[in-house]
Amino acid sequence: MSGLYYKDDKGGQYFVGTSDRGWTFFHRPKAGRPVRYGAKPWANKEEAVARLKEFARLHKLTQIDRLEI
Repeated sequence: MSGLYYKDDKGGQYFVGTSDRGWTFFHRPKAGRPVRYGAKPWANKEEAVARLKEFARLHKLTQIDRLEI
């Protein structure tokens, strides 16, 4: 994982990781398993991190230090 995590106002969390197709970002609802959220996988981690940062800015997500399990 990237070390870059965000949280929404409903307790869901977002983070960058790899899927079977490449780098993407995931959403973990307050209760449940993480699901791939990025529209498409990207070839490298830097692109996925940049997309997550832009998504967080647009949706006014709060950055957190670590995932809260």
